[in-house]
Amino acid sequence: MDNSSKIGSKAEKLLFLKKKGFNVPDLTVLSKNLSEKEVLKVCNKNQIYAVRSSCISEDSDSKSYAGYFYSEIGVSYSNIYRAYQKVVSSFKNEDGAVIIQEFIPSEKSGVIFTNDGSSNMVINSNFGVCKTVVEGWECDELLVSKNGILLKREFPKKKESLIWKGNQLIKNIENQFSINSNEIHKLIEKCKEIEIIMNAPQDIEWCFFKEKLYILQSRPITASINDLKNWVYYDSANIAESYSGLISPLTISFATHIYKEVYSQLIHKSGVSKGKLNKYKEVFNNMVNSFNGRLFYNMNNWYKMMSFIPGYNRNKENLEVMITSNVKEEVIRDIKPSIILKITYPFIVVWKFFRVKYNNKKFQKYVIAFIKNSRKKSFKTLSYNDCKTAYKEVQEKLIKKWYITVENDFLVMTYFGILKKKFSEERVNKIISFESKTTTQLNALINLSKKIINNQNILELINEMNNEKLNTYILKNDSLNKLLEDYFSVYGGRFANELKLESPDVEENIVDFFKVLKNYSSLEIKNLKKENKESYAIKKFKKYAAQREEFRLLRSNAFSIVRKIFNRIGQIYLEENKIEKQKDIFFLKINEIFLNKIDYKDLIKERKDQYKEFKNKEIPDFFGVVDGEQPKALNEQDSEKEKLGGRGCTKGEIQGRIRVFKDYYLPEKIDFEIAVAKNTDPGWTPLLGLCKGLIIENGGILSHAAIVSRELGIPTIIGVKNATKILKSGETLKINGANGNIEIIKSN
Repeated sequence: MDNSSKIGSKAEKLLFLKKKGFNVPDLTVLSKNLSEKEVLKVCNKNQIYAVRSSCISEDSDSKSYAGYFYSEIGVSYSNIYRAYQKVVSSFKNEDGAVIIQEFIPSEKSGVIFTNDGSSNMVINSNFGVCKTVVEGWECDELLVSKNGILLKREFPKKKESLIWKGNQLIKNIENQFSINSNEIHKLIEKCKEIEIIMNAPQDIEWCFFKEKLYILQSRPITASINDLKNWVYYDSANIAESYSGLISPLTISFATHIYKEVYSQLIHKSGVSKGKLNKYKEVFNNMVNSFNGRLFYNMNNWYKMMSFIPGYNRNKENLEVMITSNVKEEVIRDIKPSIILKITYPFIVVWKFFRVKYNNKKFQKYVIAFIKNSRKKSFKTLSYNDCKTAYKEVQEKLIKKWYITVENDFLVMTYFGILKKKFSEERVNKIISFESKTTTQLNALINLSKKIINNQNILELINEMNNEKLNTYILKNDSLNKLLEDYFSVYGGRFANELKLESPDVEENIVDFFKVLKNYSSLEIKNLKKENKESYAIKKFKKYAAQREEFRLLRSNAFSIVRKIFNRIGQIYLEENKIEKQKDIFFLKINEIFLNKIDYKDLIKERKDQYKEFKNKEIPDFFGVVDGEQPKALNEQDSEKEKLGGRGCTKGEIQGRIRVFKDYYLPEKIDFEIAVAKNTDPGWTPLLGLCKGLIIENGGILSHAAIVSRELGIPTIIGVKNATKILKSGETLKINGANGNIEIIKSN
């Protein structure tokens, strides 16, 4: 059993079991670089197949990666190569093989764990194909001893199954227990044999068809079943785009409040009563948590939140795509939708769908007006009570209505899911390019640059690096002042780390902003070419995805208002000697600030000391915590240059010098072609507009970097683990944005 380094552990173990005489469906294992002719050569036109992944990292002794890679069942001859390509695409930059296997139209199926941690066996089963059990649908469960003694039996009164009928999978409602005592005995005896041969407890996928037991898969158990209740999973996912690196206590408390309000409102507007939401208020109070000054999704609570409404499995899958989740675990959930909601929910969804255009337009208009009126305020002259009132207005008039943006996000994910099922990843990457606020902002920067930057007085003031002098000059020049106000009224909240309240407002650093304009004086931005014909699903996806970017820009401007409020409170507290520096306000939480204490200095000193320690502490991008222990990584990260690579995002090749950006800044001199970053947020747009290639550690194909790169046609690779640690500024690389390959031409 030494072939797994070539074809993956899954394929290697299936071939081994078949050789040992176990009833494994016939299979062929193919390499990942074959043509359609080569793939179809091994297939029978009249047979139905299962096309499955066998990635090198899959089903190993330490990690199963169950569900991480693409597989498809019930595949006809005409669709085999399409399924083969999807499997290969899901490998990203990893090696592996593709299994073409006889499809068994099972009557009963499931998964058995040969050791639950107490030397007993756990059987999950259902009627029909195994997809329902593997994907976590409600199913029957047995706890049995290895001698066949029944210890526990649970089954839902009603459950859904998937039955293969007429060359397609059909949903069926079942109200009986799925397997009988004879089948249980067969299963136990056969799986005990497999456990002995494999010399380790196994997680085995099986099925019965015409009274025959088939073994579909066997892999080592990589996690104790009995630990499920104790594990809490955390993931930086796409939250790292908005809140990267160390985050102040003030921002953490504000973000926690926003997630609580927005998602509790979302679920309430989806038909769940306030009484039920209040019963589970801790779910919404802890949608996000911080570790060592960094923000993470509490995935257990996100999954629980999705349990309030019908369609958990579909909603869970959409959620994981939407937030680019690394964690795809099952957690204990005691929340279920009410019977009334199960009946009414489809009507609520239809009503929301018909109202979405009106709701989006009305909300956008409302927020623009709110921001416009807020910009008229003289924040530097507000009293403490004025600030308190202004913050309350943001809470009541903006945050409690912001759930509308998430409803739009769910439509983005719905249509994105349709496109993913219909097309290969390469095709999806191409067709989901759309024009958003990125292009309009870059064009606005170019236009502003051409009108301003040739002014010799301005160039001299930029070189002096004096914000006060430059601001005075602007105030005396009405036409210049108007040009800047027109830009800032739309894009004033958009800058790097724009959702971190401690980040300096772009209008506070006018010299840095004018440096950006200098770099744009000679640029021309190409507008995105539209495809001649687009399907309904593509049009809808682009519409709601563009709206999503519009809402993100409004969010940036709303945060800018909150930043101004707390900066003003910081100045007031400094004048009252409650804090030592204005910026110390960001080391306090919102509830602490509005206590209006006499002295905060000791608390702030304690927090500053904590954050000095946090700076030197590494923490995984995603991890599990058991019984209050410190974070444990769920992944093993590779730091070898030879294995450097990622997921192709925007096609094209570029060779050039790189610059590594561990944080955002705009260099004095653009002496690089390719930018390397851990992640980006919309505030990076001015920098990205100057790049010819991108390498990004985190994010999915709907992340900010991915959207911008497709819009601007910049070759981009995402998911390049540890790129900012491995690569060094000044090195020369060649990158392929189609297949994710990275070649080091000149190393430092």
